[in-house]
Amino acid sequence: MQTQNHNTSFLIFFLIAFLVSCGMHLLIYYTYFRYSQRYAYYFVWGLFLCNLLFTLHHYFNLPYLLELLFSTCLGVSFLLFSGAIFYYIFLSPLLIFATKEQYHLLMPSIRYLSFILAICAIFYGLYAGLYKKPIIKNIEVPISRLQKEMKIIQISDLHINTLTRIQNLQKMIQKVNELKPDAIMLTGDIIDSNSHRIEEKIILLKNLKAKFGIYYILGNHEYYHNTEEILDLIRELGIIVLNNTSTTINIDSTPLINIIGITDLSGEKMGFLKPNIKQAILKGNPKIPSILLSHQPKVLKFIGNKKIELILSGHTHGGQIFPFNFLVALDQPYVKGLHLYKPNQYIYVSQGSSTWGPPMRLGSTSEITYITLKPQE
Repeated sequence: MQTQNHNTSFLIFFLIAFLVSCGMHLLIYYTYFRYSQRYAYYFVWGLFLCNLLFTLHHYFNLPYLLELLFSTCLGVSFLLFSGAIFYYIFLSPLLIFATKEQYHLLMPSIRYLSFILAICAIFYGLYAGLYKKPIIKNIEVPISRLQKEMKIIQISDLHINTLTRIQNLQKMIQKVNELKPDAIMLTGDIIDSNSHRIEEKIILLKNLKAKFGIYYILGNHEYYHNTEEILDLIRELGIIVLNNTSTTINIDSTPLINIIGITDLSGEKMGFLKPNIKQAILKGNPKIPSILLSHQPKVLKFIGNKKIELILSGHTHGGQIFPFNFLVALDQPYVKGLHLYKPNQYIYVSQGSSTWGPPMRLGSTSEITYITLKPQE
């Protein structure tokens, strides 16, 4: 059943990706390259093919350089497409307010400027995505009914795959351990490949250290691979997997806080490991505060009147590449940061500890979130 649902979802995704990619690259060619030499035609055609091949990368164990090429081309296409969109946005006032002569005089300059800006964005995005390390993002959250201060680390959207460098993962783990957290929360999309291909990278997670344990939930990308085997491997590393259940952190036999975890909302579409918030919350201790781990912020739609002091989410990558953040905002209630969604109830949306797809960042930052939970006065 899992394989059948996965294949159906992928075929739908591939068809949508094909149609969207066709439209994007036609606009790129028409806007920037239709009057250029023939090599420009091959350049756009090559971008289109690389974009389609990227959609298949889950099925093949591609070499590092090919994976890097296909993923980078995805980002190049998106930013050139965005540049073309901005070109037409800037051009539209001229159609209304400028004369025909002024329009034709300014049009080449606006096209050239939008192209230059897109190229600059591509190079800066690659620099930020490939060479800038995750920052430590410090936040404080007042928690009602909490009896003692706690320090937790949230790691989200690591997307461990072919592009993940072992030395970078080791440095990140070392940085996290140096903070000496009470607990570590892995809020989904930690693994983004068949576990057999990258097992030597996944097992590095066993080096994470926290006084009261490490907690893991599924993101949507774990569903695209051998999900059950990924979960088995995570458990073997001594990490606590929370699939629609909860556990309680105790200090000196006194309950301090519930850690509640649900599977990703995409489980509904995939037809297995479906999220069950009611079941997860019922297993918690109602007399103490609760943290809910949910990969997607739009879990808020399903919370209702349930009392959750803090929700930790990811998924959005903070938009990752501007202006994609505007599209993310159409699907998710929050794109990044800490938000008070009800009195004394907060949600924090991580920008992710790595990148997905294009190894680029523009208008967002990879982060390791260091959260201090303070008893509310």
